[in-house]
Amino acid sequence: MKTKIKREFIKLLWDIFPKTVKIKINQRKFKIPLQYGLDHRVIKYNREIWMEYIIKLIYKHSKGAFIDVGANAGQTLLKVQSIISPQEYIGFEPNAYCAGYVNEIIQVNHFENCTIFPIGLGDKDAILPLFCHNRSDPTGTVIENFRGPDPSLSKQLAIIREAGKFIESLHVQGIAVVKIDVEGYESSVLSGFKEILQHKRPFVICEVLSTHHPTHPSYAFRMKSRQICEDLLHAIDFSIFMVNENNGLEPCDQISNRSTNYVFAPRERENVLKSV
Repeated sequence: MKTKIKREFIKLLWDIFPKTVKIKINQRKFKIPLQYGLDHRVIKYNREIWMEYIIKLIYKHSKGAFIDVGANAGQTLLKVQSIISPQEYIGFEPNAYCAGYVNEIIQVNHFENCTIFPIGLGDKDAILPLFCHNRSDPTGTVIENFRGPDPSLSKQLAIIREAGKFIESLHVQGIAVVKIDVEGYESSVLSGFKEILQHKRPFVICEVLSTHHPTHPSYAFRMKSRQICEDLLHAIDFSIFMVNENNGLEPCDQISNRSTNYVFAPRERENVLKSV
C-alpha cells in the first residue's frame, strides 16, 4: 500500500511540475526539456556570437543543409534554428544520452527538417570507447589520454560511421555548412568528409584544440592530427581562417595555438569571409 501511495504521489508531482522551460535566442523562443546534466548546458551556454554571425553570413550566399558533427546537448541546433530555420539540420552525437536529449528538443519544439543520429562520423566504421566525466560531458572524447591520464573518466561505447558513405546514404541535396566539434577526432572527421568537401564545397566551422606542452601525453597525437587537417585542406584547395581574440576572422596558412576555433572555406569562395 505504501509503495502504491508513493508511486501515485510521484506521478502527481510529475504532472504538476513543469517539464520544460523557455529561453530566447536571437529573439526566438524555444522550449528546453528539464533533464539534469543537460538542460543547464543549453540554458547557460556561451552563445559564441562569432559563430552566429558566420552562419548568417554563409547562408546569405549559400543554400543547403547544416551538418552538425558533435551536437552535444543541442546548443548548435538551437543556434541554427534561431537564425536559418527552416534549413535542414542533420546532427550527429555518439553519446546516446545526449543524442536522446537533442531529439527531445526537436520534438517539444516541433522542429521540421531536423534529424539527430546517435552516432559519430569519421574516416571509417568503428566502435570506439568514449571517455567522459559524466553522461552529458561536452568534453567527451574517443581519444584515450587526450587530456592526460584521468582515473575519474567513465567509458561507454560509441558507434562511428564513415562520413562520406553515411552522408551519401541520406541523399542530402546540398550542404552549406559542416560544423565539427569532436574533441580531438577532427582529422578523422575531415578525412571522412574529403570527397564531400571536394565536390559539394561547403564551409567548415571546426574546433581544433591546442597542442599543449611537448611533454603532454597527447602532444604527438595533436601535432600529427593538426598536420593531417592542414595537408587535407591544402590538397582540396580550402583556405584557413582563424577566429581571433576579438571574434574576428584572420586568414592564415596553418592551424596554431593562437586559437581553437577555425572556419575553412573553399578558396573560390573565401571572399565571403574576408569582410568579417
